[in-house]
This record gives sequence, C-alpha cells and structure tokens, in this order.
Amino acid sequence: MDPIYLYPALAIVGALVGIVSAALGIGGGTLMVPAFIVVYPEMDLNTAKGSSLFIICFVSAWNAYKMNRGHMKSPWSLIAFVAAGSLIGGYLGGYITSLMPDRVVAWIFIALLGFAAMRTFVLAPRIVHAQK
Repeated sequence: MDPIYLYPALAIVGALVGIVSAALGIGGGTLMVPAFIVVYPEMDLNTAKGSSLFIICFVSAWNAYKMNRGHMKSPWSLIAFVAAGSLIGGYLGGYITSLMPDRVVAWIFIALLGFAAMRTFVLAPRIVHAQK
C-alpha cells in the first residue's frame, strides 16, 4: 500500500480500535493485531504482536492516568507484582512464539479469542459494588 494511504489508514484503525476497546473494556491487542494484518498484509504476525504491545504501553499509561484522574488509588505493591510478572511473561511469551511457525501462533491467538468470547457469555456479570 502506498504510504500516502497507509498512514491515514493506520491512524483510522488506531482510532477505531481505541474507541471499541475503551467502550467495551477489551484489550486493544485483540483488535490491533488482526487490523495490522489486514491493513498492512506485508507485516508478519510476530511484528504485528510486537507493534501492538508497543502501542499498548503508551495507551495504558495514559488511560491509567486519566481513569484515576491523576490520583492513583491502586495498591502499589499489587501493581508492582503484576508488572514484574507481566515483564517476565512477556519476555518468555515472545521468545517461545518466535520459535513457532506463524500459523501455529495464529491458531493459538484464535483459540484464546474464542475462549474469551465463550467466557463472556457463560459467566454471570459480577456486581462490584451495591448501589444505594
């Protein structure tokens, strides 16, 4: 695709993914990776995953700030342990999937999306706090 069309197309895809993921509370990666493959077919699956993760770092930091309105009320020790686990898991996941064929990684991705979709319909909604 010609860069004059590619860059605006990617910006539009990014905006749409941001709107949908924020509205539905789903991770942008579940939408961004397939969008990269559709809009930029020359991109392989590992590059699409890495690009999506890079983008998510910035989006997550901004949304964490905005959702807390600048006043973090989250337990920092919990956040630190989850972040450490995520860093280790991200490194291991990237290494393991780099050893797999793209087709296998794509099917694992599809299976996980299917599992998440089924889980959405099976689980009852959880009440976080009672309204008075």
